[in-house]
Amino acid sequence: MESRSRCYRSRHVAAFVLPCLLAWLAPDPGTAQAPGATQALAACGTGASDSWIAACGTIIDNPRESVPNRVRALKFRGLAHYRAGDIERATADFTAATGLAPNDAEAWNNLGMMRQTRGDLDGAMADYDKAIALDPSSWVGHVNRGNALRLKSDAGGAIAEYDLALGLKPDLGAALRGRGLARQLQRNLPAAVADATAALRIDPRDGEALLNRGNAFRLLGDADKALADYEEATRAAPDLAGAWLNRGAVLMEKGSIDRAIESFDRTIAINPQSVEAYNNRGASQSQNGDFARAEADLDAALRLGPSYEGAYGNRAFVRLARGNFAGAAEDFSALAARSPEDPYRVLWRHLALMRAGAADDGFARAAVALGSGPWPGPLLAFYAGTLDREKVMAMGPEVEPAEQAERRCEIVFYVGEYALAKNDPASAAPLMREAAASCPVGFLERAAALGELKRLQP
Repeated sequence: MESRSRCYRSRHVAAFVLPCLLAWLAPDPGTAQAPGATQALAACGTGASDSWIAACGTIIDNPRESVPNRVRALKFRGLAHYRAGDIERATADFTAATGLAPNDAEAWNNLGMMRQTRGDLDGAMADYDKAIALDPSSWVGHVNRGNALRLKSDAGGAIAEYDLALGLKPDLGAALRGRGLARQLQRNLPAAVADATAALRIDPRDGEALLNRGNAFRLLGDADKALADYEEATRAAPDLAGAWLNRGAVLMEKGSIDRAIESFDRTIAINPQSVEAYNNRGASQSQNGDFARAEADLDAALRLGPSYEGAYGNRAFVRLARGNFAGAAEDFSALAARSPEDPYRVLWRHLALMRAGAADDGFARAAVALGSGPWPGPLLAFYAGTLDREKVMAMGPEVEPAEQAERRCEIVFYVGEYALAKNDPASAAPLMREAAASCPVGFLERAAALGELKRLQP
């Protein structure tokens, strides 16, 4: 289990969305063609999708055009809007298609996908149900319905839908990927690995299957296999942002900070709206002692995701490292307000307020409630004055050997912070040197100790 003191990083799991499946519908030969209609029919659905909107619009707006051609044009224009990120217009086109052709299963599937993209999972499932009823032999509706159920955290229901799709098309990588993600939700990680591996037998260059298998390996604790899959995913699908994001996270855990930052750079280049990438890059910058860049990235993460807790935690420690104690206290207070019983958050807020010279009216009460509990309870008791320094410094050997370095890191850092708050830099300096040298890479305390040492230098 990860220490609560590690940098806040995302554990990104690839979102699985089935692309709209638009069949080519030949123009209706019995339709009277308006000037330019022949060219529009040829251009709608062929070539670059950004050219479809105008061409398909010519067909849609032609009252003499046949219903099949107008439905076809609505579906292709809806796909073009979807690819351009205009979900509202895409939804309008697919809705119009279902109005003109209420028995068109494909139109219902596509409309359901738009509702799913907008977060209306119940509405999406109703559309998928209509598509399945209209075309029971098609696997598309079952995969889409499985995706919606998985997003509703109904892993069992999702797996049943993917199984139905695989019964109709056994070599369907989309269903295997989706089922693997549902099995990850169930924490049936070996089965998730098996599904992703089966998808890769169908297509060894399936970037999402590589990403999903990497995620399963990571959750199994096999960072080397996870990294190998993420590396291969970036080669198979260079624009797959999740592969770069997770590659960076594993590299950071392994202490390869510069390579991690490069991965997050690529993630942001692909998806400039990625809150997780800015957060992770900021956390990585802090481990290199580049606190100005770290804070800029974390500010960007919070602009994109104002409720993203990880960025508050990382920015608070960066602000602590830079000596902005009031700013750190503000961020720690925001975290503590969300989880007032979390002993780490109580401790973090209190030490920042101490460094800022501000009162923490609720700390004494919290320390009584949490100070006698498990770690970091003893640190709360030390800060409250009910446990002396020597007893705290002697702690650590009682935990498992694998955890002793982490425990020692926290002891020396927080005792050092207390000494700084009490204006005792002579006592604090050796503790901060030990924290900076021995805290595992990726620990929040390591980055903050680097900042404290910079200010302690004459």
